[in-house]
Amino acid sequence: MINKIGILKLENCGNISSLKNSFEYCGASIKFIEKRNDFKNVDKILIPGVGSFSEFRKNLNNKHIFEDLLVNVEKKPTLGICIGMQVLGKKSEENGINEGLNIFDCNIVKIKTSKKLPIIGYNKINVLKKSDLTKNIDEKDLFYFMHSYAVETSKNDIANVRYYDTFYTSIIAKDHIFGVQFHIEKSKESGLKIIQNFLKI
Repeated sequence: MINKIGILKLENCGNISSLKNSFEYCGASIKFIEKRNDFKNVDKILIPGVGSFSEFRKNLNNKHIFEDLLVNVEKKPTLGICIGMQVLGKKSEENGINEGLNIFDCNIVKIKTSKKLPIIGYNKINVLKKSDLTKNIDEKDLFYFMHSYAVETSKNDIANVRYYDTFYTSIIAKDHIFGVQFHIEKSKESGLKIIQNFLKI
């Protein structure tokens, strides 16, 4: 059965066309979510995002779909990417305090490191718990990161990543809801593995 994926489309929310192409390459059917009624007739939800948490939250408010997004995320398999993962948490300290969807009991904080931020580039992840999202992922897989803030460590951590002198969360999961800090659309074959796993959930 073909998965009908609803991609949340906000202003400046990421490389939507690249994500669309990647999911279609893996056999999914894509629908863009820009208003309340767009949540209908989709099987799963994809929340992409680049830039800042505060800008992402503002765009959600401008579209008047924050509550609709929350209701649908609680019912349908969902994958948040980068800022899309962070918005699944309680709140972020980036550019002031901004509230998230409060799906995961964790905050978003600036990464504590003596090295340069933002983090930009490919890195390996450390899988901590078994998950349907990380099937066939191993130490050879590389994922593309680009950010300065990260989700706090919590019981929902599925994987983390090392950046020189620090570790931070790279994948979270709770029931049918998942978040990845890296950009799957820029992670080549490793990103396609994550997409294929999500489509099977």
